[in-house]
Formats: sequence, C-alpha cells, structure tokens
Amino acid sequence: MPLSAASNFHREVSLRIYWIKAQAPRRVLALAKHLGVKAECVEMDLITGGLTTPGYVALNPNKKVPTLVDGERVLWESSAIMAYLCIKQGSDMWPTRDPDEQVEVLRWISWNDCHWAPAVAPFYFEHIVKSTFGIGSPDAESVSRKLRTCANSPRCSRAI
Repeated sequence: MPLSAASNFHREVSLRIYWIKAQAPRRVLALAKHLGVKAECVEMDLITGGLTTPGYVALNPNKKVPTLVDGERVLWESSAIMAYLCIKQGSDMWPTRDPDEQVEVLRWISWNDCHWAPAVAPFYFEHIVKSTFGIGSPDAESVSRKLRTCANSPRCSRAI
C-alpha cells in the first residue's frame, strides 16, 4: 500500500517500525538491530486503542503489528518485513540469489505460521500476553480447551 493512503500518519521519517511488546514485532526489531537498520521504532499502545486509530488502520487494515513504513513502501506481517529488511540490507539471511534456498526458507516460515504458531498460541497468550499487558492470570482451563481443539485439527496437531 502506498503511504499516500495513510495521509498524515508520520510521513517525515524514512524507515519506521510500529510495534508492541509481543513476539512477532520483537522478531522484527531484533533482526533490524542485528542488521544495523536505522529505523524509528514506534511502540503502539494496544490498551488505549493505538492500533485502531484511522491513521494506523490506513497503514495496516488488519490493526496488528508489526508494520514497517519505508518511504512510500508500507509492509505488515513480520515474515514479509524481515525478508524485506534482509534484501534491503544485502544480508544473506534472505537468499536472494538461490531459488532453492528461498523456497526452503519459505517452507519453514510457512510451517511456523501455519503449524507451530497455532500450537503454541494458547500458552503464549495465557502466560506471556496476559502478564505483559496486565489482563489477568493464566487460565489453565482455557489452555486445556484450546489444546483439545488443536489436537483435533490436522493443521495444528502436526506441531504438537
């Protein structure tokens, strides 16, 4: 999406990463730091609705983080952002010259997104997200219920 669609939402800095204290945005920040990327890191306030403001929704209609803005380029989804940063920085962490290596990286990214992430999501939410954002104690019954659902799902059960 071109940045012009997000009219007045922070246009002056060339590279900006919007994030919250969660796993996917922190992966992007860690990679950016590792690659030496110069970026303004904008921590969004999830609790007060920072991801639902019209300016942010114009950048990321999913109302999630991370989101990267680099000039006119706007990207969301951590895997896409990480690939973009590697390519932009000329890092071999994203193998631009070897299609076989690219496909192998994509396979593991896809496995993570489709199998591993759904399998660990109940634990992550109950034990990390809740404590990070002060939204309650872990609910063991909720984890058990979600694990039973996951065990019955071919997509999720392959990872557990």
